[in-house]
Amino acid sequence: MIYSISFIALLSMLLSSCSINRQAISGNDWKVESIKAHPDSALNNASQNYILSLKEKDFTLKLDVNNCFGKFSIQNQNIDFQEMACTEICCDSKYAMSLANILRDVYKYKTTKSGLKLFTKNQREIYLKQVTKTEEN
Repeated sequence: MIYSISFIALLSMLLSSCSINRQAISGNDWKVESIKAHPDSALNNASQNYILSLKEKDFTLKLDVNNCFGKFSIQNQNIDFQEMACTEICCDSKYAMSLANILRDVYKYKTTKSGLKLFTKNQREIYLKQVTKTEEN
Protein backbone atom coordinates (compact mmCIF):
# COMPACT_ATOMS: atom_id res chain seq x y z
CA MET A 1 0.00 0.00 0.00
CA ILE A 2 2.79 2.42 0.92
CA TYR A 3 4.55 1.59 -2.35
CA SER A 4 1.37 2.40 -4.30
CA ILE A 5 1.02 5.78 -2.64
CA SER A 6 4.71 6.55 -3.17
CA PHE A 7 4.46 5.57 -6.83
CA ILE A 8 1.37 7.75 -7.34
CA ALA A 9 3.07 10.70 -5.62
CA LEU A 10 6.19 10.29 -7.76
CA LEU A 11 4.12 9.97 -10.93
CA SER A 12 2.14 13.13 -10.17
CA MET A 13 5.37 15.08 -9.52
CA LEU A 14 6.80 13.91 -12.84
CA LEU A 15 3.64 14.81 -14.73
CA SER A 16 3.41 18.23 -13.09
CA SER A 17 7.05 18.93 -14.02
CA CYS A 18 6.17 18.22 -17.67
CA SER A 19 3.38 20.78 -17.56
CA ILE A 20 5.76 23.29 -15.94
CA ASN A 21 8.11 22.80 -18.90
CA ARG A 22 5.24 23.30 -21.34
CA GLN A 23 4.11 26.43 -19.52
CA ALA A 24 7.69 27.71 -19.38
CA ILE A 25 8.07 27.27 -23.13
CA SER A 26 4.69 28.61 -24.17
CA GLY A 27 3.95 32.22 -23.34
CA ASN A 28 7.56 33.33 -23.77
CA ASP A 29 9.86 34.85 -26.34
CA TRP A 30 13.04 33.00 -27.28
CA LYS A 31 16.13 34.52 -28.88
CA VAL A 32 17.95 32.31 -31.35
CA GLU A 33 21.53 31.85 -30.14
CA SER A 34 22.74 29.45 -32.85
CA ILE A 35 21.69 26.84 -35.38
CA LYS A 36 23.20 23.65 -36.67
CA ALA A 37 22.16 23.68 -40.32
CA HIS A 38 23.66 20.29 -41.26
CA PRO A 39 24.35 17.18 -39.17
CA ASP A 40 28.10 17.41 -39.78
CA SER A 41 28.42 21.19 -39.39
CA ALA A 42 29.46 23.25 -36.38
CA LEU A 43 27.05 25.54 -34.57
CA ASN A 44 26.52 28.78 -36.42
CA ASN A 45 25.94 31.74 -34.08
CA ALA A 46 23.14 34.20 -34.81
CA SER A 47 24.33 37.63 -35.95
CA GLN A 48 20.88 39.26 -35.60
CA ASN A 49 18.10 39.16 -33.01
CA TYR A 50 15.93 36.36 -34.36
CA ILE A 51 13.00 35.97 -31.95
CA LEU A 52 10.67 32.98 -31.69
CA SER A 53 7.48 33.92 -29.81
CA LEU A 54 5.34 31.07 -28.49
CA LYS A 55 1.92 32.24 -27.30
CA GLU A 56 -0.67 29.61 -26.36
CA LYS A 57 -0.94 27.70 -29.66
CA ASP A 58 0.43 30.36 -32.03
CA PHE A 59 4.02 31.19 -32.90
CA THR A 60 5.87 33.93 -34.75
CA LEU A 61 9.48 33.97 -35.87
CA LYS A 62 11.10 37.37 -36.51
CA LEU A 63 13.74 37.11 -39.24
CA ASP A 64 15.91 39.87 -40.78
CA VAL A 65 13.03 41.49 -42.68
CA ASN A 66 10.23 38.94 -42.84
CA ASN A 67 8.21 37.14 -40.21
CA CYS A 68 6.99 33.55 -40.10
CA PHE A 69 3.91 32.48 -38.21
CA GLY A 70 1.66 29.50 -37.61
CA LYS A 71 0.44 27.08 -34.96
CA PHE A 72 2.37 24.84 -32.62
CA SER A 73 1.55 22.03 -30.21
CA ILE A 74 3.51 20.39 -27.41
CA GLN A 75 3.05 16.86 -26.14
CA ASN A 76 5.61 15.31 -23.80
CA GLN A 77 9.02 16.20 -25.31
CA ASN A 78 7.57 16.63 -28.81
CA ILE A 79 6.83 19.99 -30.37
CA ASP A 80 5.17 20.41 -33.75
CA PHE A 81 5.11 23.62 -35.80
CA GLN A 82 2.14 23.57 -38.19
CA GLU A 83 0.66 25.75 -40.91
CA MET A 84 3.88 27.77 -41.14
CA ALA A 85 3.85 30.69 -43.55
CA CYS A 86 6.27 33.59 -44.00
CA THR A 87 5.94 37.10 -45.36
CA GLU A 88 8.00 37.88 -48.46
CA ILE A 89 8.67 41.60 -48.16
CA CYS A 90 12.32 41.44 -49.13
CA CYS A 91 15.39 39.30 -48.92
CA ASP A 92 16.43 37.60 -45.70
CA SER A 93 19.97 36.36 -45.12
CA LYS A 94 20.93 32.75 -45.80
CA TYR A 95 21.09 32.29 -42.03
CA ALA A 96 17.49 33.48 -41.57
CA MET A 97 16.26 31.27 -44.42
CA SER A 98 18.07 28.26 -42.91
CA LEU A 99 16.52 29.04 -39.54
CA ALA A 100 12.99 29.09 -41.02
CA ASN A 101 13.62 25.84 -42.92
CA ILE A 102 14.94 24.09 -39.81
CA LEU A 103 11.94 25.25 -37.76
CA ARG A 104 9.59 23.60 -40.28
CA ASP A 105 11.18 20.22 -39.51
CA VAL A 106 11.44 20.48 -35.71
CA TYR A 107 9.77 17.63 -33.87
CA LYS A 108 11.42 17.50 -30.44
CA TYR A 109 12.61 19.90 -27.75
CA LYS A 110 14.73 19.84 -24.63
CA THR A 111 14.89 22.45 -21.89
CA THR A 112 18.32 23.20 -20.45
CA LYS A 113 19.73 25.50 -17.77
CA SER A 114 20.74 27.94 -20.47
CA GLY A 115 17.57 27.76 -22.56
CA LEU A 116 15.81 25.61 -25.11
CA LYS A 117 17.02 23.23 -27.82
CA LEU A 118 14.89 22.25 -30.82
CA PHE A 119 15.73 19.15 -32.85
CA THR A 120 14.85 17.77 -36.29
CA LYS A 121 14.91 14.10 -37.27
CA ASN A 122 17.83 14.76 -39.64
CA GLN A 123 20.03 16.14 -36.82
CA ARG A 124 19.60 19.85 -37.43
CA GLU A 125 19.19 21.96 -34.29
CA ILE A 126 18.18 25.39 -33.01
CA TYR A 127 19.53 26.73 -29.71
CA LEU A 128 17.48 29.45 -28.01
CA LYS A 129 17.67 31.54 -24.86
CA GLN A 130 14.60 32.95 -23.11
CA VAL A 131 14.19 36.69 -23.59
CA THR A 132 14.08 38.44 -20.22
CA LYS A 133 11.88 41.44 -19.42
CA THR A 134 14.92 43.76 -19.47
CA GLU A 135 15.87 42.57 -22.98
CA GLU A 136 12.34 43.30 -24.26
CA ASN A 137 12.56 46.98 -23.29
